[in-house]
Amino acid sequence: MIYNGIWRWPGTCANNRTTNAQLADSPFNSNSNTVAGKSYTGLQQQNMHAIGYTYSNVAAGTTSATALSTLLGATGNDTTTNTNSSTIKQYIEDWYSTNMVNASSSSYTSMLEESAGYCNDRSVYNSGSYAASAVLPDSTTVIPYGTSSMTRYNFGAYTRNLNAAQNPSLTCPRGIVDTYSTTTTSGGNGQLTHPIALLTADELSFAGSGSSTATNGSSYNAKSFLHSGGYLRLLSPSYRIATGYAGGFYLWTSGFLSDNRVDSLYGVRPAISLKPGTIVASGTGIATDPWTINE
Repeated sequence: MIYNGIWRWPGTCANNRTTNAQLADSPFNSNSNTVAGKSYTGLQQQNMHAIGYTYSNVAAGTTSATALSTLLGATGNDTTTNTNSSTIKQYIEDWYSTNMVNASSSSYTSMLEESAGYCNDRSVYNSGSYAASAVLPDSTTVIPYGTSSMTRYNFGAYTRNLNAAQNPSLTCPRGIVDTYSTTTTSGGNGQLTHPIALLTADELSFAGSGSSTATNGSSYNAKSFLHSGGYLRLLSPSYRIATGYAGGFYLWTSGFLSDNRVDSLYGVRPAISLKPGTIVASGTGIATDPWTINE
C-alpha cells in the first residue's frame, strides 16, 4: 500500500493529485537538507554509496580504489556494513514516529507486516550495459568519489527497466544486505526502525509505469494507479554517472520512470505491507470506493 494523502472533503484521499498525494519533497540523500521544516544530514551526491537507503562508513570524498563489498556491503548475509541512514529514510521514519506510534494508531500499525522486505538493489554493472551483461563481483574496486571524468556504473534496476525488453523483477539480487526490514528473521537486514519504506522502480514497471526513453519507446501507461500527476521518489538506485554524481529513480509527472541525482527533490509517498490474513471490511478498490480494513 502506498501513501496517497489525507482525506479531503468532498471525496476521499484516493482522489488526491500532485502534492496532495505526498508527504513532502525530499532528496534521497544529501549532506545537508531541510525536509518538512527539519534539518537532516546525509551523504552528498558525488559519493557513489549515496544511493544506499543506508550507507557505509566509507568516508565522504574518498578517491582511493575501494572494493564494492566495502563500499556497498557484501552480497548475501551482510547486515552490518551500512549503518548510516539516508536523508529520506530519516525523514520517513521521523514521520512514522510522529504520526503512527501512538495509542490512536495502534489498531492500524498492528496490522503491518514487520518482516516485509523493501529492496534497495545495489548490484553494479558497467556503463551502458543492460541485463545481458554480468554483474560486477564484490571484489571489483571503484573510485567512490569524484566530480568529473569518472567511470559510469549502472545499478540493477537500470539494467532491468530501461532496456528494450524491460524485464522488472521482484527479487532482490544481492540478498539480505539490500533487503530492508525491521527484523532479521525472514531474510531482511533489520535496518528499518519501522515497517515502512518506498516502492521500487521494478514495482512501478509492473504497475504500468515504464520508461519513455529511446531504449524501449513509450511503453509506460499514464493511467497507472500509482501516477498522481506529481513526482514520486523511489527506492531503486540508477547510476553513478561520468560527471561523478549518483542517481536514483523517480516517477515523472507524466507517469513514466526516470532518474536523476540523489540530491534532487521529489515527492515522498511511503509504502507499507499488510500482514497475511488482514481482512478487507468494505470497498471495491476503486477511487470512489476504496478498500477499508478491519481494525
